[in-house]
Amino acid sequence: LSQTIGETGYVCCLDSQGVVRVHPKTQLLGKNLSEYAFVKELKNRREGYLEYEWQNPEDDAPRPKAMYMTYFEEWDWIIIASSYRDEFAQLVNVDDLREGVLSFKFGESGYAYVADMQGNLIIHPSLQGENIFERDASMASFFHTMIEQKSGRLNYSWRNPGEARDRRKTVIYDYIPEYGWIVASASYLEEVYAPLTKVQNLFFIVSGGLLILLLPFTVMVSSLITSPLKALMEHFAQGAKGDFSVRMHTRSNDELGQLAGYFNAFMERFAGYSESVRAEIAERELAEEALRLSEERYRSVMESAPDPIAVYDMAGKVSYFNPAFEEVFGWGIEECRGKRMDHFVPEDCWPETLRGIKIVQRGEKLSGVRTDRLTRSGEKRHVAISGSPFFGGDGELAGSMMILRDITDRVRSERGLRLSEEMFSKAFQSSPIGITITTVNDLRYLNVNESFLNITGRRRDDVTGRTPAEIALFSGPEVGRKILRELKREGKLRGYEVEFLTNSGEKRLGRMSVDQIEIWDEPCMLTQLEDITEAKRLEREVLESGERERRRLGHELHDDLGPHLIGIEVLGKVLSQKLRANSRPEIEYAEKIRDLTGEAIEKTRALTRGLGTVHLTAEGLELALRELADHTMEIFSVPCACKVVGDTGLTDDLVATQLFYIAREAVHNAVKHAKATQITVALTREADDLVLEVSDDGCGFSPNPQGQGMGLRIMGFRAGMIGATLEVGSGRQGGTRVSVSRPTETQTVATGTDTDPDSEVERV
Repeated sequence: LSQTIGETGYVCCLDSQGVVRVHPKTQLLGKNLSEYAFVKELKNRREGYLEYEWQNPEDDAPRPKAMYMTYFEEWDWIIIASSYRDEFAQLVNVDDLREGVLSFKFGESGYAYVADMQGNLIIHPSLQGENIFERDASMASFFHTMIEQKSGRLNYSWRNPGEARDRRKTVIYDYIPEYGWIVASASYLEEVYAPLTKVQNLFFIVSGGLLILLLPFTVMVSSLITSPLKALMEHFAQGAKGDFSVRMHTRSNDELGQLAGYFNAFMERFAGYSESVRAEIAERELAEEALRLSEERYRSVMESAPDPIAVYDMAGKVSYFNPAFEEVFGWGIEECRGKRMDHFVPEDCWPETLRGIKIVQRGEKLSGVRTDRLTRSGEKRHVAISGSPFFGGDGELAGSMMILRDITDRVRSERGLRLSEEMFSKAFQSSPIGITITTVNDLRYLNVNESFLNITGRRRDDVTGRTPAEIALFSGPEVGRKILRELKREGKLRGYEVEFLTNSGEKRLGRMSVDQIEIWDEPCMLTQLEDITEAKRLEREVLESGERERRRLGHELHDDLGPHLIGIEVLGKVLSQKLRANSRPEIEYAEKIRDLTGEAIEKTRALTRGLGTVHLTAEGLELALRELADHTMEIFSVPCACKVVGDTGLTDDLVATQLFYIAREAVHNAVKHAKATQITVALTREADDLVLEVSDDGCGFSPNPQGQGMGLRIMGFRAGMIGATLEVGSGRQGGTRVSVSRPTETQTVATGTDTDPDSEVERV
């Protein structure tokens, strides 16, 4: 994660299922991104370069992005390095390209160069770092055309430093949008056309000389040969038209006379063979046409076949490869034709290879034999080989044709799937948390682990194939419907507390998490159920123990330390009176001791109020909230109003105490963090719910989870302990609103809701 690519590029890892395993953004860890098209592509390919469109939440539109990926099979990780394409320019070191670009030469002085869209010469043999537009606006007008067209060919005038005049030049250019560069190669026209000019001049000189030398000789020779040859050509023309009876008259015994005799003999024989030749030609044309069509069909099938095909002769030497063979294994036909491919077979695969060769040599077919073959780079590929012999025109066995289907990806997928299934099965069965797999359509259990059976006290045969309603898992159908509504709204559930029943009918409290998955193309739910009954009971006991200790300290301060300090204060008052009566100078110290004792009494009373309990009646909670409002006004000088509407119906001391502490924490947050100037504390009953609400007009509440401090988490914990729902957000007219909602009559599941039997005695 410490490696970055440009400004925003990064390295991340996904497994073959599309689940994020390593990523700079921790909120993506564990998420399955298979819904995105590029993730499906990288799952299929796992190797190589890929371009795609991506839009971050803060972007207005998708941006082109690119990645390079490689697959680490041991961990089933696809390791990815990605960056936005518009940041490619930042990844390029111009110094690395300069030498390569300047090494290109065209003619005597032609060269290549690179410039950006503002006319800055990034790479140039003599003007590097200069701006074309600033050098000479009239000479640089061609660059405006290059910027507009971005690609093409252009002629223009140019003058290099130290030259006295402009010369015509030609440039071929293209645009690289990722870097905003124009790459061009330029050369002077006179250098481009120099070889053609030399050839043209030489051609004219040679042609003129030959014409002068041969013209007289040609005239003389033509007069001796033209006439007889012309007559012979006329007779040939008649014969070509099909008149095989034409003959030449022999007038001399020279070469022309012999030629005329040969012509006559040829025409006599040709007339005899004419009919048979025509019939033979017609028959051959039909055979050639049939052979051509057959070869075209055969070659078309071989060339277009997606699987590698190799043809061997009887000696095992290569006769033919199709393009798919070269694409998969890397060997070309020209380098392998007429050679044996022994290096193509791994050492451990020779036994089944030799058995396959013997089968084909017997004239039998080979079908779907799984083995391995090596590529040119040494990579081992899994293949399924099918082959058959072929026979020559004499009916004898001439060779074999082998089809090698590349099944590497399929074998890897099978291994990965088998490993994934084994890991899932072990994790599923050995998990201490109850896990079930349920169909979405009819809510029937497909599978449950041992922990679920132990938690619910049921047997596997009683659960598998049945629904939660049929096994009476919940106390009523409304519980299941509420879970389904939450799942439909959120897409998944995390830490959802629900009441469930064991096989014996005992009510227990569980924490449920639900995810939606697909099994054999059927939508299902993966549910985790953890029994938190004992944990909830222990939490409540710890909380009640703390409250009892708090009340004990408050009582001791009130009943022991308070009277003791009051006695000291009275004795100080008596001492002061006696010292004053005797006009003793120590009266000042006695008054100081009395004042300090009075301050200690007030501090003890304040501590007693902070540690004191909220009594069981609704009036006690109301009085405590009103004292909290008065205390806030007195200490912080912030107006704080307290409103209690209707009969709250509250009878649980623990619930009242936790509500008071939540209200006090919310008021302190409004004063310290929200900078509120007005605070309202309201306790009302809405339908069957008791609602405590603290609102202010401060700076408001940030929903960022990273901003939640210890106080907010403690309020959530206190609300959870009494079965209440805590909501914190912005108020209706600004500021912050803290709301706690709890049913007035709550039947706590197996956690014990009875108050401490000594609480009444302590309260009295």
